[in-house]
Amino acid sequence: MFEVGLWLIVLVPLAMVVIVGMSDQIKSMPAWFHKIAFLIRKVFKIVLYIGIAAFVIFVVLPEVIMEGAMWLFPNSRTGYAMKYEAEEKNVFIEPRPHDCEWDKAPIGNKYCHFDKIVQTNTNQNGKKEVYVNWRKVNE
Repeated sequence: MFEVGLWLIVLVPLAMVVIVGMSDQIKSMPAWFHKIAFLIRKVFKIVLYIGIAAFVIFVVLPEVIMEGAMWLFPNSRTGYAMKYEAEEKNVFIEPRPHDCEWDKAPIGNKYCHFDKIVQTNTNQNGKKEVYVNWRKVNE
């Protein structure tokens, strides 16, 4: 019984789409059929546009905002809070060390750099915490 209902749910809209798609090619159909086919196409377009808009608003836009947070606010508490969905007060960033900079005494290439390490943790209250540390890498 369930399989018959499932097939009807699939086949009826498919048949409607085929009939509506063929309605412009068959000139001998009555006028009321063309009017109904036009209304069905219009409703399908509206539902499709609403579905696309909802997908963009509720799926694509939040993803773009979360990934774009680091582009808009690089290396800031706000950027890390948005990217990792944490509160800004729970983001802890250590200052970047300056030991490997070229103009740091003694002047010249130090053959090292610092890699950023981002760690996330959940505290006792269930809130997400973000820790940003630096690790010295010799070249």
